[in-house]
Amino acid sequence: MTVTSQVTVTSPPPTETPIPTPTLHPDFVAVQNQFAEISEHLTLLPDGTVEEMTTDGGRQTIPNLHVDENGTITILVEGQPVTLTTADLSFDNEKGLFVNGYELNEDGEWVEAHKLFSLDQVTILTPEEKIENAIDIDGYTPYRSAERYVFYENGDGVRDVAYDLTTGEKVEIPQYQICSPEKFYECEVSPEDLMSGKYWLWLNTLDVGFDPEKIKDVPLVSRNSTYGGWVQVTEVYHDSGWDKPVDFADPATAPFDRDVTGGVVLYDTEGVKSFGILRPVAFYDKKIGQIHWVVSEQSLFAYHEGRDTDPKSPRIQPLLTTWERYYNVTPLMTNIYSINTGVEDPVLSHTYEAYPDIEQRFANFANGDLSALSAPGLVVQTGSKARPTTNQYK
Repeated sequence: MTVTSQVTVTSPPPTETPIPTPTLHPDFVAVQNQFAEISEHLTLLPDGTVEEMTTDGGRQTIPNLHVDENGTITILVEGQPVTLTTADLSFDNEKGLFVNGYELNEDGEWVEAHKLFSLDQVTILTPEEKIENAIDIDGYTPYRSAERYVFYENGDGVRDVAYDLTTGEKVEIPQYQICSPEKFYECEVSPEDLMSGKYWLWLNTLDVGFDPEKIKDVPLVSRNSTYGGWVQVTEVYHDSGWDKPVDFADPATAPFDRDVTGGVVLYDTEGVKSFGILRPVAFYDKKIGQIHWVVSEQSLFAYHEGRDTDPKSPRIQPLLTTWERYYNVTPLMTNIYSINTGVEDPVLSHTYEAYPDIEQRFANFANGDLSALSAPGLVVQTGSKARPTTNQYK
């Protein structure tokens, strides 16, 4: 019997053909990097889809958003592509991707929404354009705009809501008392409400009447001065020159109204009580027919043991008398120090932190841009520094 042995031949495994890595267009890679800069929770995949991290740590694809091979970003709105740039995109860790002017509905479809504006964009909008871009609020009608806000009133004339063009949020406006400037101490405003801008928002709900035909064209001037003998400040005020004193004996001729209301901000610093006199001023811009509220404070902030100050003290009366009679001697100034102690006032200091361009704003204000010093949380110093002129207000 013949036994035939079989030889088993083991063939080598087939050679796998490597899948070539797609070469991405430089513009696509640039957009990938831009998505990463917007948020580390956003990822642009090579196939053009975009993923975002969810609040539970997972990942999900953003529907109807695509980036083509050349880096062009599009979303589908009612079946039609709309081209975007990464400047239209932002990311919130709780709400996810935000596309300016659009939002996702419950079906995952992009629909038009109210467009948001940057602060720079807001400055070039007219008052009418701001109102046109505001949202509809049930029971309310927009009646004016200021800075980045549109203000509303309801059918009963209540003005307690504003809309922020930069965030798309409704803002509730708190209510404060109206006080005559002479009884400023009856209307307290907290430092927090001044710094947050709540008080400024409320001022913009007040009616102020101006007759453009009667208003005198008196220039604003700016000058450098020494305040308290040691602080270098810039003062801005109305003045026609030494030989042409300003006469606002008729308040209707003044391009401002200082008598709408007054107030007081109380300080308690480690047991030391002090205060600042709030002197809000409504300036009228004849060029555009717009009112700009400037919040000014005459600071008597103290931080010295045993040196409490009382807003009702008789020694405060000379300050009120000077304010009542003169305007040019109560200028707006770049001074953050208390007039009686030379200590930094916390509200005034906050203005320089919140608005690092405050010096330029003063320059713009002096050059006729009355909106420059009108903004939420912006409070400037005013004072009672007399000058030897006859510029009489009343």
